[in-house]
Formats: sequence, structure tokens, C-alpha cells
Amino acid sequence: MKILSSDEKFLFKRTLSYIKPVKKYLVWLYIVTILTTILELLPTFYMGKIIDSIVMKNYTEVINIIFILFLIFVFNSALSFVETYLNNLLKNKMSLSIKNDFFVKIVRLPTEKFDQIKIGEFISRIEDDTTIISKFYTEDLLNIVLSIATVIVTGYFVLRLSIGLSLIAVFSFPITFLIYYLFGRKIKHYSQEGKKIRDNYYSFLQEALISIREIKCLTIEKLVLNRFNNYSDQTFANNMKITIASTFSGLLNISVTTITDWVIIAYGAWLIISDKLSIGSYIAFNGYISKFLNSIQNIIAANILIQTTAVSLERVYYLLDAEIEQYNDEAVFNILQGSIEINDLQFKYNNSSCETIKNVSLNIKPNTISAIVGLNGCGKSTLLNLIVRLYEHKNGKIIIDGKPIEEISLRSLRENIAYIRQEPYLFNASIKENLLLSKPMATMEEIQDACKKAYIDKYIDMLPDKYETLIGEGGIKLSGGQKQRLSVARAVLRGSKIFLLDEITSDLDGESEYFIMKSIHELSKDHTILMVAHRLSSFIDFPKIYVMNEGVIDDEGTHTELISSSDIYKRLFKKKGHKKFRYI
Repeated sequence: MKILSSDEKFLFKRTLSYIKPVKKYLVWLYIVTILTTILELLPTFYMGKIIDSIVMKNYTEVINIIFILFLIFVFNSALSFVETYLNNLLKNKMSLSIKNDFFVKIVRLPTEKFDQIKIGEFISRIEDDTTIISKFYTEDLLNIVLSIATVIVTGYFVLRLSIGLSLIAVFSFPITFLIYYLFGRKIKHYSQEGKKIRDNYYSFLQEALISIREIKCLTIEKLVLNRFNNYSDQTFANNMKITIASTFSGLLNISVTTITDWVIIAYGAWLIISDKLSIGSYIAFNGYISKFLNSIQNIIAANILIQTTAVSLERVYYLLDAEIEQYNDEAVFNILQGSIEINDLQFKYNNSSCETIKNVSLNIKPNTISAIVGLNGCGKSTLLNLIVRLYEHKNGKIIIDGKPIEEISLRSLRENIAYIRQEPYLFNASIKENLLLSKPMATMEEIQDACKKAYIDKYIDMLPDKYETLIGEGGIKLSGGQKQRLSVARAVLRGSKIFLLDEITSDLDGESEYFIMKSIHELSKDHTILMVAHRLSSFIDFPKIYVMNEGVIDDEGTHTELISSSDIYKRLFKKKGHKKFRYI
């Protein structure tokens, strides 16, 4: 009967790499714990000796044995302290090491992986699964080793005390093993189901907490609570399946053990009555045989622990083995001009049957400002994602300053391109700290200059704490326009030559849009600006506008040219309307 497949065995072996840095501590932990276990077993033997000494009325022997027990207690207490310290040290070190590697891997995963896996699943794997793995090696595996040591030590004593009684105890082993093996497979299956439920549960919790304002405004608290209750019910049902399987297997084993104990009592009583076994030896035997049988059951029950850990290992290594973004730091490239050339670009998302981008070709000159407009889902944002390599194109070329982007270091590419999304993320820190993310060594003068160019400096100067003002999670204390202007300032501070702007004015009021666009027009004097927008007021005076439709560039030109030549542009113009601002 195979407990683990060859792949699962390989995963356990791989995890040993996390033990190597702390193997010295682990060896000492095992030595100390085995010594502690052995010392804990000795008093049972000596208690039998005390009873026999009392029967023999040998009081001096009783005092001598009590002194030995005192020494055992003192030594065992010291070892127990060392054991507890080493156990927690190793568990935390190993768990931290796995989590660090896991999080580094997550951060470097391609963006498309985040389209396939829910955030809650990442949290579940980094917290629950890594904890289970570290616990297995620092606690569960140690307990298995201790059970083996206990079986050896108690086995020696029970054989020494009575071979006949020992043979009776051996009877329960095959039955116990079969019970745990059969139920272990069921528990593994339920464990896999439970992890999937927890993945969805964590994702739901994250969504609910992030969108709490929308939940309140939409008055859908009852719906959210119902979903929470549904996940709670699923978790409860799964836990009960595991509980029933574990409890039922435990009851079967207790039944086998209890029957064995009755036979041992009956045969032991006959041995005592027949003067073939002393009362002290019988009491000592009973003390040892219970530990002996419990340890045997723990060894057999290890199958369940191994199966559960194997599930966690599969989930963790699935991500640890996933392909990551290659930074290719040797291919450093500074974008000096900012030209963007796109030739016959094609792209489709994984598991998608149709292409999102179809044979797109563009030629954007340095220090110019251009816009891409089109109906929802036509591929505008996807095109920006491809330029900054959040997704990798398979066919066609994207060339910046004469160099294909796949030949440019990923770090260099992204450092030279400022990509501002519709909802830029701001961290729960001060304004200054959020700005310094783009250039950690920036001076205060550089920070203030960037904010002036983004037209947010006057607002910051009005705040009591100015640049030290905390803006809350996601910049919740700022308005939409303030967040966008701060994100523009962050991009300016970085010194990127190319700016990619994705719908950054879509949710702004007229005044906020005015200041954002005024800043962008001024930046276009020495930066290349490519902007995606729906509101025609944002780009109506741009010298070049590209009209995108179903993954292709349908037309291009100025606003005046497109109004007469592009049906799609005319439809958008009539639908969205326009307010023409003078930015320069």
C-alpha cells in the first residue's frame, strides 16, 4: 500500500532545502526531545519498583528511588525548556523562510497569473499552507520520531516485564494500520476540498473589506452577509466531514485497543494469582503498554498528517515552480528619445478563443502627445499593458528607441515608462513617502518641483502636515482628482521619458480634468505621451488620435479629420459630448 506517490515524495525531499540552514538546531532539538521522552518514561518503571519495595517493607529503597525520581525531574525540566525554545525557534525560522521565498515568487509572477488565481488563494497558500509545512517538519515529524523512540523504549520495558502480555498487545497493530490507511485517504480528499473553500473565503473577505463603501452605498449588506454565511456553512460542512472521518477511525482504534486492554487485564491477573508476575511489575507494564500502544497508533496515524502536508506542498510548489518574469538586468537600456514603433502586433489572453489585438501598427514620434480612443473592450488598455510588458506579446514587434522591448531589461523598460492607471494605487503612508517610491533618493526640492508640474503643490501646502500628511489606505483621504495628480507627480519625479495614461480623467470633475490635462500638455514638450481616454474633452486638441475597433487601428488623424472620416469616432463624439478646454 503506497502512502505517497513518487511526485509527493519528491516534494518532501525538496522541502529539506529549508531545513539545511537550521539543521544544527534541528539535530539538537531531536536529541533533546528524545532524551526528554526517555526521561519521562523512566518514572513509570521506578513507580513499579516503589510498589514492590512497599510490599517488601523496604523503606530505605523507597527513599533512594524518590531521590532518583527527583534528579530525573530536575534534568527533564531543564531539557523541556531547551526543547520548547528550539521548537519555536525552528518553526518560526522555517515558516519565515518559506513565506519569504513564496512572497518573492508571487511578486515576480507574470500578471496573467493573477488573472488565473484569486488573491484569497495566494493568502491561503502563503499563510495556511506554509504554516502546515513548517509545523510538519518541526512538530509533526518530531512527534513521529518521538513515537518511534517511545515504542523502542517502552517495547524494551514491556518485553522485560512480560513477554506473554507483550504478544497480546501486538495483535492490534495490523488492524489499527488498516483503519488509519483507509480513513487517511478520505481525510486527504476532504482536506483538498477544504483548502479550495478557504481560498474562495479569503478572496471574498478581501473583496468585501476593500469594497465596504460600495456595499453600504448599494445597501447590499444582506447579500454580502448571505455570501459570508454560505462560505461559513461550506467550511463547517467540510470540517464536520473531516471530524467524522477522524472520530470514526479513532473510535474503531479505541475499540481495538480497549478489547486488547481487557485481554491484557485478564491474563495479567492470572499471572499475578499464579505468582508469575509481581503487582509492581504489572502496574509498570500497564503504564508502559498504554504509552506503547498510543505511540504505535501515532506512527500509524502519521499517514493522515503526511497526506495533509502533501496537499499543502503541492499547492505551494505549484506556484514556486511557476515561470516568473525575467528581469534580464544585463540588458540595461536608457530610453532617451521616447519613440514607440509597433508593427503587426497580435495578442490574445490565455484561455481566450479570439485575439484582443490584431495586427496593430503605430508609429509614435518622440516628445509628442497622442490618444487612443475606441469602444469598451476594443483593446486600448491591453495595448498599454503590452508596451510595459505586463503581458507578453507572441507575434509582432514593439520597438522603443529602435530596440525591441524583449531585448530591453524589464527593470530598465519599466523605469523609463510611467504607466498611470485609471485607479492608481497609493499606499497607506504620507504624501512624501508615496512620492519617494518612484525615486527613493529624491531631494525635497525635486519632490516639490514634481508636485508643481502636476498642479498639486498648492493643495499640499494647505494641509496642516503638508508632505507628511497621511493619506490612508489606497489614498482614501484624497479625492479622485487629487489621487490622479499625485500619481502624475510620482511619475514626473521618476524621470521617465514615456508616459502611458489609461483613462486617468474618466471619473474626474471638470476642474480636476483641466489641471491633469494642463500638466500632461506641458510634459509633452519633452516627454512622449500616449493616452487612452473616453472623454473627448481630454484629447480633442491632440495632434494625433488613433481610433481602435475590435483589436485593430481603424483610423487615425486629428479631431477635425476623424469627425469626417471615422464613423466610430463620430459615434463616440455624439455619445460622450465634449467640452473644449484651453490647456496651453
